[in-house]
Amino acid sequence: MVLLSWPPNNGLHVPTTYGTFRYDSSAGEGTAVYSVDYGIDLSHPELADVNVRALYPGPNPMSSFAETDRKRHDTKCMSKAVGKNLGLAKKANVVATVFDPKTYILEHYLDALVKIHRDIRNGNRGTMSVVNMSISIHADMLEAAYIARLAYLIREIIKLGAVFLTGAGNVRDSAPPYGYPALFGDPANTHHIPDLIVVGSTNPYGGRDSNSGTADWVTCFAPGYYIRVAHSETGGYANAFGTSYATPTVAGLAAYFRGLDSSLTTAASVKAKILELAYRRLHMPGEREDMY
Repeated sequence: MVLLSWPPNNGLHVPTTYGTFRYDSSAGEGTAVYSVDYGIDLSHPELADVNVRALYPGPNPMSSFAETDRKRHDTKCMSKAVGKNLGLAKKANVVATVFDPKTYILEHYLDALVKIHRDIRNGNRGTMSVVNMSISIHADMLEAAYIARLAYLIREIIKLGAVFLTGAGNVRDSAPPYGYPALFGDPANTHHIPDLIVVGSTNPYGGRDSNSGTADWVTCFAPGYYIRVAHSETGGYANAFGTSYATPTVAGLAAYFRGLDSSLTTAASVKAKILELAYRRLHMPGEREDMY
């Protein structure tokens, strides 16, 4: 399908090394996708068969699994990573954080990462783990000490062998990412994390979505404009927009790769594999050249 969608002699690199694509039935089996979010609707048909465990970040942690977010953000995200119809890693296990968006404070994210680190370490599953954090906290909201702590925790999770992904953020006119954790992907950042995977979103033509954070250091781009996601309010599906949903698509791909290839034991090796297989789309007439 890659070759069918490209005209000959287009001047751009088209990945042909691996020949035809066949979706492997391993589907991320044996891997764990961690989600830093508010909670998942386990009754949705897209996620009903997924093996899910919960972590409860504090302060004032919840005591039972629930979808607490009226926007159904994590249900939508995880449907793109592990969903029965929409996900790439359909057989992956999920470990999801649960906290109430009405009462949360920024420290909930830090405690979520502490608990994820502990869970990965205690289960000795770093080399089979992928962490999805589809959020962007505006840099102006954060003090230097918080940013340093956030960077430290992400680095410690990556040291265990886990892959860590975050969204480039939703902006106007392809502006650079404005928030964390994405800004850790910038080599100029004091707390730069080289192995972090920062994901932007594409438009329906495969070009960069103008509402996606865009910079030379954004790792890759995945569909994030008018895509189908699980919608727990109806039990069906809805269209969604944003890097929040592009990111778990790549997280599912990372888990799929890890389930296939036992040599992908570090975050760096998984990032390299994704970059190896990523490619530029051909410029569409009428669209800005720099969007491709």
